[in-house]
Amino acid sequence: MPKTKAQKIAVVEGLMAKAKVAESMFILSTKGINPNEASELKIQLAELGAEYHLIKNSLFKLAVKQAELPQSSYIAGGQNAIVFSQGNSTEVAKVLQKFIKTTQKAEFKGGYLDKKQMDSADVVLLATLPGKDQLIAQVLATINAPITGFVRVLAGNISGLLTVIDAYQQQKTA
Repeated sequence: MPKTKAQKIAVVEGLMAKAKVAESMFILSTKGINPNEASELKIQLAELGAEYHLIKNSLFKLAVKQAELPQSSYIAGGQNAIVFSQGNSTEVAKVLQKFIKTTQKAEFKGGYLDKKQMDSADVVLLATLPGKDQLIAQVLATINAPITGFVRVLAGNISGLLTVIDAYQQQKTA
């Protein structure tokens, strides 16, 4: 049943509000995703604080315009799904990329990150970046590397001294 004008206005206002607060938005073309697959994807995205919506392109174009985001040529042709993410943009992109690879029923068309437009190659690149936790671990490991090396050098001198003392003691007892 078609939506009334009031329902369409409410949808556009809801989308506009989500677009304004979203850290990132991903636009996917949905080529034959069945409801079970969509539900499974929605559950995975909800765990990351993201939302998956299947929306008419014309309504989403209006919402993007009202949210004062750059107009996207990716919101044209075919049925599209929009994923809104409040945080963990890389993790959300990774979940979407994994879904695309396993089902082969969707593809990235583009998106927005911090209100800046991205094309599909940028979204795929974002999906390949390490996650926030992994980046923090790498930075901490880099910071700790000189200290760890210094401790190993000091421990090496002490262990060398203990080896000499142990060898001397064994020589005396023999």
